Amino acid sequence: MQHKDLDIAFEGTIIGIVGRNGSGKSNLLGSIQFVLTGEQTGLKKAELLSWGTDEGWVELEFEHNGTDGFIRRSLHNASASFKFGTDMYQTASAVNEGLRIHLNMDKDLVRQAVFVRQAEIDSILFSDARTRELAFQRLLGIGAVSYTHLTLPTIYSV
Repeated sequence: MQHKDLDIAFEGTIIGIVGRNGSGKSNLLGSIQFVLTGEQTGLKKAELLSWGTDEGWVELEFEHNGTDGFIRRSLHNASASFKFGTDMYQTASAVNEGLRIHLNMDKDLVRQAVFVRQAEIDSILFSDARTRELAFQRLLGIGAVSYTHLTLPTIYSV
C-alpha cells in the first residue's frame, strides 16, 4: 500500500493518527491489525501488497511488561513467526496461540483495540449524552458484557 518501508516508534497507551485523505492512515492501522491477527478486515493478503509487488512482510517489534517481542507475518504466503522473550512460535496458528498466551490477546480484542473510526470519535465528542454512552459501550465492548451480566442470573438463577 502507501507504506513500502515504514518504521514508526509509538509511545503511550492511546495514540491518534491524523492525516490527509489517502495518506495511509487506514493502511497503517490495517497493517497493525494484520501483524497481530493475520487478517485485515475486508481485504485478502494479495490486496495488501503494493502494486506490482508479489511478496512482502509486516513486522512489529514491541516491549510488554519488560519483555521484548517480535512478530513477522508474510503477505505472500502463510509464513508467520512470533518471538517473546525466549519463546518462539513458527506457524500462523502457533503465533495466534502465543499472542493469546503472552499478551492475552485474540482477534476480537485486536479489532476493538486497534480500530476506532472517525465517526465513533465524533459520536463520543459531539453527541448527546445517550449517543455518547452507546458509542463508549461499542468502543469498549461494554454492551456484550452488560448483556452477559444481565443474562447470567437468569441462566444460573444467581
